[in-house]
Amino acid sequence: MAPKERLSWSEQDTKKFLEICIQLKAGSSERKTNWAKIVQGLNVATGKNFNDKQARNKYDDLKAQFKIWNEMELKWTGLSFDPESGCPQKHKGIPSMFLKKPLAHLALLRSLYSGSFATSKYSYSPG
Repeated sequence: MAPKERLSWSEQDTKKFLEICIQLKAGSSERKTNWAKIVQGLNVATGKNFNDKQARNKYDDLKAQFKIWNEMELKWTGLSFDPESGCPQKHKGIPSMFLKKPLAHLALLRSLYSGSFATSKYSYSPG
């Protein structure tokens, strides 16, 4: 059995992936994500051969990054963003991944993930 080829995600691949997810989410009344359709559309658009697992992992990774960014924007009082780079100013506790490069495709991420997790006074964690 040959090992699976590891595919890298370019910024363009990620953007296309988000657009496809948003399009299928908007056009569907189903709660379950159709990963086969997402992967098929992504592979046609990129000319690569992504699989369901890679797409699901990317979806989860992007959601986690967006959640961190969203919390920084909404909850961290006194946090300022550099007007040139769009990155948060150095502040104790900021994830290093955001110090040199802001979160890419923020508008698409907001469109896909906003409302998918509780924030602020609406969040609940069992004690």
